[in-house]
Amino acid sequence: MSGLVFPGSQAERAFARVLEGTETLVLSKATLDEVLGILTRKFSRESEALSQTAVLITEMGELVKPT
Repeated sequence: MSGLVFPGSQAERAFARVLEGTETLVLSKATLDEVLGILTRKFSRESEALSQTAVLITEMGELVKPT
């Protein structure tokens, strides 16, 4: 989340590399759920917006199942 909130941060640079295609975003369902939960609590996002965000994040990266 900090990559989206704090310009110039290391997280923002990492997120930019994902958008540029030089890095791959790898996340689990649990991580995606946590991000969506934060968006809900901190930014009062509606369910439709959260659904679209989940699809966007999943399409940007690779969803994995930790073992």
